[in-house]
Amino acid sequence: MVLRPEGTRDLGVRGRLPLAAGRPAPGRDRGGYFGALPQVVAGGPGLVAVSSGTEVPVFTSSDGLAWAPVPAPPFDPLWAQRMGGFQGIAVGRDGTLLAYGGLTPELWASDDGRTWGPIQGAMPFPAGGLSSIVATDGGFVAVGYGSGRGSVWRSADGRTWTREPPHADFEDADLGAVFVCGETLFVSGHVIRNRWVADPAAWALPGGAAGSRRSGRRPRCSGRQA
Repeated sequence: MVLRPEGTRDLGVRGRLPLAAGRPAPGRDRGGYFGALPQVVAGGPGLVAVSSGTEVPVFTSSDGLAWAPVPAPPFDPLWAQRMGGFQGIAVGRDGTLLAYGGLTPELWASDDGRTWGPIQGAMPFPAGGLSSIVATDGGFVAVGYGSGRGSVWRSADGRTWTREPPHADFEDADLGAVFVCGETLFVSGHVIRNRWVADPAAWALPGGAAGSRRSGRRPRCSGRQA
């Protein structure tokens, strides 16, 4: 979904996002490219949406019909220059919201979707190397690309991350999305054959959704699916 400052766009649930006017982004048409909605999750007052736009990076809604932007601060012009908007959001089992993005990846956390703060400390993700984060019963799992192979990181709280040992199957792989279904983590992406060709691929992540509970019910599936 592309958002432009001259109006609103339907969300598909008969709700509309309020948009603020802004300057056209470099390289876009004069109508003003205003970002996209990479992800909407259940959390905060009901629903929370993150935007790749820099003027209005987060919206909240209690019913999916009326949406309110989260104003600056903390999303000030310096944040916009550094981050360039969010690329995704995950919600932990305890309700913690984790938004992520930026060429040098940053994580921002919120308990209610309205008040946000950066997670302090050095992040282990390489520049441009964080693609997707999903919550499991054991915390969070992130996937991306680094050091010539697909990479996986795990965290119990979203603040301290540990990179898993390299998986042989991820050699020359770029991992683009991760989601959890029952006790299994699935990853999608592509394997690079040469500088011009890449093959789409998907994996069941070794180690599974650590900490997930067994039950006789239909597996719960969540996460960003590509």
